Amino acid sequence: MKILQIGYGRAGKHIASLFKSKGFECDILVRKKNESILNEDYNFITNLDVDLKYDVLVLATPDNQIERISKLLSNKIKVRYVIHLSGATSLNVLSSFQKKDDSVTLISLHPNIAFEDNVYDKYWYEKVYFGLTTDYKGINFVVGELDLPKKHIIMLEDKDKSKYHAAAVIASNLIMPILQSAVDVYESIGIDNDLARILTSSLSSRASENLKKGNVKKIITGPIARSDFKTIENHLSNLSGKDREMYLKTSSWLKEIVDK
Repeated sequence: MKILQIGYGRAGKHIASLFKSKGFECDILVRKKNESILNEDYNFITNLDVDLKYDVLVLATPDNQIERISKLLSNKIKVRYVIHLSGATSLNVLSSFQKKDDSVTLISLHPNIAFEDNVYDKYWYEKVYFGLTTDYKGINFVVGELDLPKKHIIMLEDKDKSKYHAAAVIASNLIMPILQSAVDVYESIGIDNDLARILTSSLSSRASENLKKGNVKKIITGPIARSDFKTIENHLSNLSGKDREMYLKTSSWLKEIVDK
């Protein structure tokens, strides 16, 4: 199985490590071979030889570039499978390949993970859920050729991808201002930044682990859960600005959950 991958950012690094672990031959097209990739054990190329034969094209690019690159490459190469890694982008952005050859299988494969800059666990894919939009041939490729755990595959209709990705953004990105607020409040009483981040991470990690055991209403602790309004008032009297605003808004949402 020979892969042509376009892009080598965070998602690209991780998906390339998946191909490598499966023994696939992978060419990675990059703009230039900079120092950060010179020691990487991949075949990086800066120019595409259209005479080379590939089985799979993987677009590990920003979402807004997928359709443009797909249209460009559909006139240059023939492949059996075309994959993009976006959680929000429709499968239709790859349709230019099927217009040339209707036997090409289109796949949207989104790893449901907040990637780090580098691959620290080469078997990361065994622990991650994947959002998948494709047909039966694509399913066979992902489960059979890539050997991804079937129980970790979330089948998505194209119309549901935006909501699916919005949920992922809420869970991995939009929670960050709340965590930063906690760090800031810790620091405001003289706790140094390193310890403030450790304390915040410890509590939020435990809350995430508890979520695996039951729904939010069952795992809520703290003053909202026990209707300790005096403590809440004391908190608010000692907070200001965005920290106080965030506390009020999220407490209101939390109270709605408790009262359901």
